[in-house]
Amino acid sequence: SEAGVAFGSATVPAPVRVQSPTVTVGVRPEDLVLVGAGDPGLSVVVDLVEELGADGYLYGHTVEGDRVDIVARVDGRVHPGPG
Repeated sequence: SEAGVAFGSATVPAPVRVQSPTVTVGVRPEDLVLVGAGDPGLSVVVDLVEELGADGYLYGHTVEGDRVDIVARVDGRVHPGPG
């Protein structure tokens, strides 16, 4: 199997060898990228959209496994809506 950190159906390579089966990873909202349905990634339900001009913030939660709240910074004009 590929070594790294699993985010839903995608695995991001880890920059260092991790000895523990559980790690805490911080992800900045501007580092998340939206992908289409069926593409590898983390399935998220959008709960709220905060539109701030050129940027928007999507507030949501994961739908697989334990619920994890997540925030993504996106284009303020083109983004998914709640639900």
